Amino acid sequence: MGTNRYPDSIMARRQLEIQHQIAAAMVTLLWGGFPDKYQGFALHVANMGGTLPLVVERMDYTSRLRTHEPILPSDRVRNSSVLVDCSSMGPIAITAAVACFGSENILFGTDNPIYKSEWQLEAVKRARISDRDRRAILHDNGTRVLQKWL
Repeated sequence: MGTNRYPDSIMARRQLEIQHQIAAAMVTLLWGGFPDKYQGFALHVANMGGTLPLVVERMDYTSRLRTHEPILPSDRVRNSSVLVDCSSMGPIAITAAVACFGSENILFGTDNPIYKSEWQLEAVKRARISDRDRRAILHDNGTRVLQKWL
């Protein structure tokens, strides 16, 4: 009595919840037409849009089966002007985000001091992406955004 036979981790659950909430915010922004209403406005969402890169193919499949929307979710995401960053994400997630958003829409981010910059840099280096994609994330995209707004 009093011993949990199936221990749970509040920390692990909270991390999943946060990423799901970020993905839900992305859906609200993109399906609500926010980027279209405010063209030229730089919108940046942290943590690579949450879990969206990992479920967008399922969203496409569901759309084809049930809603028959004229624009697939993956196309809506890929063609949006929303920028995401790769803060606190690993190489597998970065690889998925490049496939989902395109490397031109991903900024290098670290969440430093909570997460170490060195760890994030290593994650980008280990991601299964091209050198061009890696340079875009680590340098070119940030430069482009700053030049536009400064």
